[in-house]
Formats: sequence, C-alpha cells, structure tokens
Amino acid sequence: MEDGEIHEDASGATYSPALEWQGDAHTDDAAWALPAAGPSSAAYAPSGNTTGRPSLRLLRVLPAAPDALKAAHTILARARTLAIVDGYSQVQVGRDEAPPGTDVPRIRLKEMEVSKLHATVYYDEEKCQWAVVDMGSKHGTYIRGGGAAASTSGTPDARGQRLSGPRVSSMPRVLRHLDELSFGSTTFVAHIHEDSLPCEACASKGSDEIPLFNVPKAAKEQELTKKRKRDALEPLMPPSGNAKTSLNMLKKTMLSRHSALSTLGLDRQAYTDRSARRRAIHPSTPDVPGVPSKPTTSSLPSSRPASPAPEPVSAPPAPLSSTNIGHRLLMKQGWTPGTTLGQDSADAEGGSTALAEPIQVNARTARTGLGVPERASPQLQSQAAPSWKEEGKRRRWADVQPGS
Repeated sequence: MEDGEIHEDASGATYSPALEWQGDAHTDDAAWALPAAGPSSAAYAPSGNTTGRPSLRLLRVLPAAPDALKAAHTILARARTLAIVDGYSQVQVGRDEAPPGTDVPRIRLKEMEVSKLHATVYYDEEKCQWAVVDMGSKHGTYIRGGGAAASTSGTPDARGQRLSGPRVSSMPRVLRHLDELSFGSTTFVAHIHEDSLPCEACASKGSDEIPLFNVPKAAKEQELTKKRKRDALEPLMPPSGNAKTSLNMLKKTMLSRHSALSTLGLDRQAYTDRSARRRAIHPSTPDVPGVPSKPTTSSLPSSRPASPAPEPVSAPPAPLSSTNIGHRLLMKQGWTPGTTLGQDSADAEGGSTALAEPIQVNARTARTGLGVPERASPQLQSQAAPSWKEEGKRRRWADVQPGS
C-alpha cells in the first residue's frame, strides 16, 4: 500500500471530506474549486438517482509518437479508447483490479505511474455537476481546461494543473466539458452532455469501449464465441420482428446459396481416381476394360514356409597363439607346446594317463541329469488331474441323473 493512498473501507465509501488536502490548493480559482460552503459528506457519496444527470464519457487520447503509442498499447489496448460512465454515479481510476464483489466501475491503467487507487470521478447530486478527486496518488492527477470556461495558462506542466501534492488527497475539482484528465502517461478528454446524447466524437463503436469491470477469461472467450456466431449469421438473418417470417427467409437464403454452389460444382470435393494413380505407378499391371485387375504374384505373400536357420557350427580347433594370456601363463609354469598337462604317471600296463588333447563335451539331450524329479507325460497329467471345466461338466451330469 502506498503512503497517503485511500482505499475502500468495509462500508464501500471511497471519499470523505475529512481526507481532503489542506495544502496549497488553488481555492481561488473559481473555475476549478467547489463553492466555499461546500456540500455535505453525503453529497460526495455515490447515489443511485440518475434522473436529470448529464452523461459523462471519457475519450482516451492516443499519443502520436510511435514509441509512446507502443508503450500506451501495453497499458491499455489500443482499440479501447472510450469509457462510458453513463448510469454510474462514480468511476475509479487505478492500477490494480477492483475488489471482487464491488459494484463500483474502475478504469484499470497498468503502469507504474498510476497508483493502486489513483483518482475518483463522481457526480455531485446537490450541485448537479461532475467532479474529480485525487485519492492520494504519488505521481498526481493533472487537469487541463479544454473549454471556454476554464483556463490553465501559466501552469509549469504541459499536462495542466496538478490537483494535490504527492501522496495527499486533493480537494474536489469541477469537471467541465472537454477538460483533459491525465493519470500517469494516459490522458482522457471528458465529454459531458446535458441532453445525455453522445456527440460524434464520443459515440460508441462497440469494440472501442473500455471495460469497467473485471471480466474472467472464460467469460471473455464465451462472449467472443457468441459474437463470432452472431456476426456469421447477421447477413443471413433479415431484420424482421416476426420469427416465422425470419425463419422462412433464412431457409430461402440457404437453399439459394446451396443451389448456386451446386451449379458451380463447389458443393462436393473433387474425385480422385486412385486406380489410375496405381496403374501409373505400376505399369506392369494389365489394363483390360471391364475386367478387374488382379494383383501380381510379386505383391502376394509367399505361401512356402521359411527355411529354418542353419545351426551354428563351431570353428575347428586351433593351437593357442603365443600372445594368448593362458599360453604365456603355462609357459611361465614350465609347460612346453606339444606336451601334456600335469604330471605324467604310468598305469599298471605301462601306458600314460596324461592327456595332450582336451576332453570333448558330449551333450545328452534324451536324458536329464542326476537329481531331476520324474515328471509324467502331458497325457497322464490330463488324465490324472482333469481341468475345472471337465470337473464342472461331470458334476452337473451327476446332478441330472435319476436317483441322484
């Protein structure tokens, strides 16, 4: 919260004369200041009575410089140039969004020179005039007279006269037709019309209105979708108050459009001859009129079974090279190539039991090794332990037998 900034209290009040700035206000300027007697505090409070109230519309002034125009687009969308205050007794200007649930409109300017709650433009029911109050902003609110009744000559700032000092609330200042209000780098021109009819400059175009209330993103998307549908159906729907007549006119319009598209051949997609494309890609396929082409034998899958993969064959035995690690270890242990391993011992018949060639491994696929439990054949297993389906059939058959 900024120093000197005024916020709404629990009762919803936004301004009180007790918070007015008592400094060097230009009270001698009759064009700006309210009468010395001043209205009571109830006169500053917003009122729901709109009878005889002049309309107020704030027209945004876009800068001419390209850099300033680009910066202004980040503060507020370039297309949003008109704030319509008709129907409200006051409107707030600030950087932050309005508190949820509040019914006071707010013009949100997302720039650092604008305070959270910068100023309030309200209608004085007793004096029947619009006025503006600075709510204690740091960078101030500036006003410059644009009509013949007000003048800001001699002010040092080009934006006009500052309402109050930094972080101090101001005195109420009367707002006249074509006065310029500056909040930070954003300037508005006040259009006040006694007959409540907008002029050509402040007439709304629909898409140029500044939102005065925070609208959720989902609601914005839904509103845009409805607007697109409405714009798409607007040229088709005739301006008639009778629903039945409008529906008949719409049917005639749609039927005439469909017939026009059918005449031009635009109501259906172009036909693609895939057979011609396939014959162009595969010219070997015979093209006989009236006879459907048959697929070639090359495109059909082969019915012959695939030949089994050959079994791997081991390489023939070969002596170890001298670079082999095992060969070198044996050489260090005193072994010489061509001799047997281990000690050579003679049996009773005088033969040698040492082997010079390694023992060949013969795999036994018909029999299992020692210690494997004996398993029954699949036929014996099916006979010994019937499945649960067979068991259920037998049980149901036994239940239906006579005498069971």
